[in-house]
Amino acid sequence: IGFVPLKFSKKEFFKINKQDYVLGKFKTSYLNTSKFSGSTANSYIENYDGNLILTSAHGIIAQGNISKFKNDEIKLATIKSNIKDLIEYDDFYLPSQFGIKDTLVVEDQLFISLVNQKTPRCFNTSIIVADINFDQLNFQFFYEPNECIKEINDFPHELGAHNSGGRMVRVEKDKILMSVGDFEYMTKAQDSNSVFGKILLIDLKNGETKIVASGVRNPQGLYYSKENNIIYFTDHGPQGGDEINFMNYSPKDIKNFGWPISSYGEHYGGKNASFNIELYKKAPLKKSHNDFGFIEPIKYYTPSIAISQLLKINKNFVNLNSKETLLITALGQDIDEGDMSLHVIELNDNLIVNQTQLILNERIRDMFYENKTNQIFLYLESTGSIGVLSKI
Repeated sequence: IGFVPLKFSKKEFFKINKQDYVLGKFKTSYLNTSKFSGSTANSYIENYDGNLILTSAHGIIAQGNISKFKNDEIKLATIKSNIKDLIEYDDFYLPSQFGIKDTLVVEDQLFISLVNQKTPRCFNTSIIVADINFDQLNFQFFYEPNECIKEINDFPHELGAHNSGGRMVRVEKDKILMSVGDFEYMTKAQDSNSVFGKILLIDLKNGETKIVASGVRNPQGLYYSKENNIIYFTDHGPQGGDEINFMNYSPKDIKNFGWPISSYGEHYGGKNASFNIELYKKAPLKKSHNDFGFIEPIKYYTPSIAISQLLKINKNFVNLNSKETLLITALGQDIDEGDMSLHVIELNDNLIVNQTQLILNERIRDMFYENKTNQIFLYLESTGSIGVLSKI
């Protein structure tokens, strides 16, 4: 297809600290390969020099000028790419747990993290990269670890490619962070010789990698605050135990967040299920983190909110009394549990002082803040829409 049409569908109104906001939704029915239950389509969005780049989880890439989102109808022009030459296994392009996990623009390059089939039915989280060209994107592998997890392995749990992480963020001029999930091979998160269940620092010049955080399950939110040199990230728990975490950015230290020794969630089915006996021996999910030498989360959610991306938002967008304000997206399907919402988290010295839930009735996969227009752009996957949140 030559373009992805978007049509204005509705407006919704919200208040944050007595300030009025409006969310405009632009819906498309052209991206319909769902990777998750309850979603119509799954995509990631980036801002490149005033242009929104949309990448679907199965490899369709399109772009359009951000200023066009004032109109009732928009066309995002699709961009040709060679992704199918690099990623050849069928499940990547089908409704499945395999696919693209995030996108990141650094200068004039587009990085894409994805579930890569390293060898037959053995998978990892890898990165491809291309120079940005709206006519043709020619990707090549940038980061591809030698390690992979087999679909059938010796851990008492089936492989889970939904637990692949893949969120990326820039931290220095020539360095990025990427989260790597445990693919449900849980003990890898505490294995210092494995990249799984980690947050990696990757050098853009030479591809060298370093572990900066271990003991994570499936981080799908990652943000670097340059002002105070802090990394904030979210981590999906199992049944319960979603986390908001932070750490000081230091390439010298490896911070350990406890998974799967410590978690405020439980394995699906719980401790009394006979099929979980061996699993709890390997992954005991003790509740306290601190008691076992791990870092406690800022906050945990039990039941889970299906926590995803996060941003630190500035005073131009929301004027609150707290020192820091985080915006957290939630997926899931149960609004009463905090799913399908935006969560405004106010922090003083990384302690929560207030929180507000904005119910969107949408699984919110991705977002970015556009400084020039003072707007937040969101990808809403329940309806396959792009949302634009603006101050009134």
